[in-house]
Amino acid sequence: MTESKVFPRTVKALEVVEDLLRCHACKTFTSEPVSLHNCDHMFCCSCIKHESKCPTCTIPLWVKDKTVSRKLQNVAKTCLKMKHHLDSLQKSTELVSIPQNTTVGTVSAEPQKPEKHKIVESDFSPAAKVSKNIKTLVTPKCSKNVMESTLRSVSKSCQKNKKGESNLHLAAINGKIQTLTELIKDGANVNAKDNAGWSPLHEACIHGFTDIVQKLLDSGAFIDIPGHRNDTPLMDAVANHNVETVKLLIQHGANVNLRNAEGKTAKSFAKSHEIIELLSSNQPLSNSVNTVVSAVALPDDATLSFSASIDDAKVSNFRKCMKFNMVKKDAISVTHFIAGVNESGRAKRTLKYLQAMACGAWILSEHWVDECITQGKWLDESSFQVKGSLEDAKVGGPLRSTTSRLRQVPRLFDGCHFYLHGKFSSSYPSKIQLGDLIKAADGMLLVRSPKPDSDCVQACTKVPYHAMPDTPMYFFTYYIVYDPLQTSSLRMVQQGKVCTVSVSWLLNCLSQFDLSDIL
Repeated sequence: MTESKVFPRTVKALEVVEDLLRCHACKTFTSEPVSLHNCDHMFCCSCIKHESKCPTCTIPLWVKDKTVSRKLQNVAKTCLKMKHHLDSLQKSTELVSIPQNTTVGTVSAEPQKPEKHKIVESDFSPAAKVSKNIKTLVTPKCSKNVMESTLRSVSKSCQKNKKGESNLHLAAINGKIQTLTELIKDGANVNAKDNAGWSPLHEACIHGFTDIVQKLLDSGAFIDIPGHRNDTPLMDAVANHNVETVKLLIQHGANVNLRNAEGKTAKSFAKSHEIIELLSSNQPLSNSVNTVVSAVALPDDATLSFSASIDDAKVSNFRKCMKFNMVKKDAISVTHFIAGVNESGRAKRTLKYLQAMACGAWILSEHWVDECITQGKWLDESSFQVKGSLEDAKVGGPLRSTTSRLRQVPRLFDGCHFYLHGKFSSSYPSKIQLGDLIKAADGMLLVRSPKPDSDCVQACTKVPYHAMPDTPMYFFTYYIVYDPLQTSSLRMVQQGKVCTVSVSWLLNCLSQFDLSDIL
């Protein structure tokens, strides 16, 4: 940091903090520090990513050691914010002290109301934009209009910084309830995530700002929204010992049984008996949400695919009315899939149907198309949701799949690894199509059959996000998928993290959006 006349002691203290937050390998300041558990040496993610031991002291490392320290990351964020703030103050000092004979304008004798400038600097715009606004303060006639228009335009656009943090994130981090309320009124997305996957609710829970947590929940924030490595807001509140925040989240129905990517629940982070008792209260085992957010207008990203049973003339007429994007080949990346249904509201389980289930698309009956054409507008989808497929033993799969996508929950096979063994009969999708379905549902496709005692399997810390605690699938993360009609000599495995499952089990899981018990 350059020499500054503004708060020189603070500047020197920040320089000391920056030195402490330098990577031991590349010696550069890191905003995402990885602090090793065994030796406390600190590195940036890129330097430690492929290391098997500490580059400084050569102590062996585990996979779980290579995680970003949230506490140090918050310190680094605070350090950078203070640095930018001081730089802005330095620039403002230089700009305000303008010679009397300057041609910029005549300074009014009335006060300049610097608090408006402070609001823009700390809550809304980056330092680069602050300096431009300060120049307009020299001319009192237009300063008020410029400032008000800047506040309106910036708050509505919900701009993000280089870390992906919106103004709502910054308000939640700094505990500014009034700013946060204004941003929400202006239409800010309360469930927006930064580049690391954190939402404003995560940030408020980390810092223990209960009033902001309450406001976000009242404004539609998803209480169990997963962040980095599927950490929930409740986990962050527990890890930072924010008791009142934990109480509030539990009162609003936060699920204490959800696991992050490493298999830890909120109780795993508890450090006091008080919080453990709070988390031990009765909670539902299901981590699915029964309510769904639906659109009442044509979404900008609407991409539709239609079942082969839908009449082409009807599709053409509907497309003329709504002007949407359409995909004919598959439904692997669509937002809506339209299918024909029987009297009970069930559809045929085609490949397109499974693809739509894998990506969390709306699966709607063709009656929705008929009503949209009749009324001449885009109707609420939730009333036309397909109940399930004809093969489903458990209905409601399309609703669960769509709800998970809209609430930014991981897809069905998150944390699962699959190996496709042998050949598959023509009554099932091909091996390539099965692999595409697995990857579309966020599953990992393996090229070698997993062994229960292998180091790779044992070292894996990821767990299935959607596995229920009261089922055997809660403990399995590796699946060997086979076709019983094509393979008869395969040894059945249910050991450690590995189990053998049939291809029909895989397809049933997809169409029901449920990691069912092994058949």
